[in-house]
Amino acid sequence: MKDSRVLKRDRITTVSLTVVCQSFQALSMGGIALLLPIIRKDLGLSFTQGGSLAAATTLVYALMQIPAGTLSDRFSPKKLFCIGILGSTLLSLTFGLVTNYWQALANQTLSGFFRALLFTPGMALLTGWFPSNRRATATGLYLIGGYSGSVIFNLVGPLLVARFDWRFSFISIASVGIIAI
Repeated sequence: MKDSRVLKRDRITTVSLTVVCQSFQALSMGGIALLLPIIRKDLGLSFTQGGSLAAATTLVYALMQIPAGTLSDRFSPKKLFCIGILGSTLLSLTFGLVTNYWQALANQTLSGFFRALLFTPGMALLTGWFPSNRRATATGLYLIGGYSGSVIFNLVGPLLVARFDWRFSFISIASVGIIAI
């Protein structure tokens, strides 16, 4: 009886932390999309350069899905997920420190790499805690994590920008993510 309670508690803890941590990965992509006009002006980026930030992260993220899946099968999905969330959240924090296009592009390219370490390992991690007839529920929970991060940033980010600046938005929210990790 005690073992089932411990297993249930571990399941709830793991699922909750995975969903919360997943919410922070949306910070850089959602934040850049929302604040791109301000970022472009501050960094002196052209429209094309601004768009290439999203293109770089998305391209690397897409190309890394199969390698991330292979690594997840070979090593612990939990370890890869932790590496991915830590890397992507640290890069969100350092995005608030970039001063030019090349730094921003390098940051977002690396961000795509670490975000790829979140998706497949995170899905494997989360669905592993659910019975086979509840895997769609697990997938839905996982996606809620990513989208909730965008919603939160879309609400809080502009308030922080109005009070401080775009850099403070990335640094402060990513700092909360690092603490959560």
